[in-house]
Amino acid sequence: MFGVGGPEVIYLLVIALILFGGKQLPKIARAAGQLLRELRSISQDLTQEVTSAFDIEEDVIPRD
Repeated sequence: MFGVGGPEVIYLLVIALILFGGKQLPKIARAAGQLLRELRSISQDLTQEVTSAFDIEEDVIPRD
């Protein structure tokens, strides 16, 4: 996970808790989860479009 181990994650969580407080942290985590879900969906859509475009081009180009 990007070279981040257990202790580093705990440090980041403690810093986030100090900076944002206990009430804001769940809202921030929820928003980050939604953002990651959207990015994953966009990435999958783009991958499918590129894959289908290459499949179409292979069908059009005659092979000798």
